[in-house]
Amino acid sequence: MSLEFGTAGIRGIVGDTKEFLNEAYAAQIFEAYAKYLNDKFQHIKDKYIVIGRDNRKKGNQFCILAANILSDYGIKIFYSEKILPTPFISFLIKEKKALGGINITASHNPKKYNGIKIYNNHAFQMLPREIEELKSYFEDYQKYEKYINKNLELNISPKILNIDKDDYQKYIVGLHNLIKNKKIDNLKIAYSPLHGTGYYFAKQIFDKMKLDVIYEQNEIIEDEEFTYVENPNPELEEAYKNTIKLSEKEKIDLVLITDPDSDRLGIAYQDRQGKYQFINGNENAILITDYLLKYKKLELQNKYYLIYSFVSTSLPSKMCRENNIQSLITETGFKWIGEKITNFNKNEKLFFAFEESYGSLLNEYLSLDKDALQAMTIIIAIASEAKKENLTLGEKLEKIYSKYGFMTAKSFSFKLEDDNQLTQLKEKFKSINFENSIFLDYSKGINDIEPNDMLTFQFHNSLNWVSLRPSGTEPKFKIYIHVIEKTKEASQRKFNEIFKIIKNSLKI
Repeated sequence: MSLEFGTAGIRGIVGDTKEFLNEAYAAQIFEAYAKYLNDKFQHIKDKYIVIGRDNRKKGNQFCILAANILSDYGIKIFYSEKILPTPFISFLIKEKKALGGINITASHNPKKYNGIKIYNNHAFQMLPREIEELKSYFEDYQKYEKYINKNLELNISPKILNIDKDDYQKYIVGLHNLIKNKKIDNLKIAYSPLHGTGYYFAKQIFDKMKLDVIYEQNEIIEDEEFTYVENPNPELEEAYKNTIKLSEKEKIDLVLITDPDSDRLGIAYQDRQGKYQFINGNENAILITDYLLKYKKLELQNKYYLIYSFVSTSLPSKMCRENNIQSLITETGFKWIGEKITNFNKNEKLFFAFEESYGSLLNEYLSLDKDALQAMTIIIAIASEAKKENLTLGEKLEKIYSKYGFMTAKSFSFKLEDDNQLTQLKEKFKSINFENSIFLDYSKGINDIEPNDMLTFQFHNSLNWVSLRPSGTEPKFKIYIHVIEKTKEASQRKFNEIFKIIKNSLKI
């Protein structure tokens, strides 16, 4: 079985044969990308792209292979031997006015995975229609098998250019500007990049803000084996294990972790009993939305939009609507958010963008991909303000819920044995009889959301819904349940009712 592009590029377990991700797949993609760029932008004499990677197996070799192939096709490369965060690669594409980029990363996947993300000239990942065009340039996989396990060296070429120190500083200054007038001197913070790309950038911003930070020392080391991290996914509590242990010893207020490519942020805080509680992606978005509604300076002549994916919480949309800010919904994948931002006219601006899977974006001029470093900067300001108000982050959320409605939301992930099992599950899901609901089948697209493989029951107030969606990167599917009610008890009760119906209907 060959590998295919999914929600976020092509991703697979690293190995030497066709069912695994290897140099042959990489070379097939890179040569196709070079031909695609030369044809699409033939009117542009000097063509530039950005190449970057995180800390994973074969990542360095894939980058060298990409630089060598594209420079042979006359394309100039901005390249670094250092590992680079995903949002910084997006920033560089914008800053250098490049025609696109190559990002070697498997994001938050386990250590046996790597992946390849291809970016367009707008600095977000290629959309499916662009990927289909790129794939039309693919040649047979067998042509590229000669590259597997070949020890590659970077060509000495005037077309391969270094990334300037000034570029790093511009991005870090941009992060600092998110909260440049905030004095934060009341927090003790623990941070881990989970062996990935976040350490240099996080340390620079922490130092610039003069914060009291301790680091999980074993996990700041670049390590393709992820020696001290069982699974580098901020959605899983096991990823926090060592940083929480350190925090308990040091009486830390705020725990922060970034996944290997620094596009997802994980957060934990110390509660009244001294235990550490986790903030999920939806909760983080609610906290940030509340903060921005208080402090973001909105220019009166502009129309502002909240943008979020259709499996994310609807509560920030309700919060924004009550403050005269409109919302846009996209399918899953931050590339769709990037497309909506790029299509804004001059009087339309981003208020905030997020996905429930721990990704968000505050400043579209810094990045057009999800950016854990931006989110981290703003969550520090939120935690500092909460502490000044004698509140934990959990208590801060409760205050927001008391004003706008109490959210109960959770996703459940299940492994798939085969495509036939998914087909059967979808038919069972469609046949569920939910009272006061509208059934939405996205397979043919709805409004401006392009066709995709998701099914949803939306309840009468549109804030409550349940969805079934297969993963775009792994053989599994997810059930999402989302409820907002006036009281915590009513919210939990409604959630339990929906969950029971789903469990009995799908036999899961």
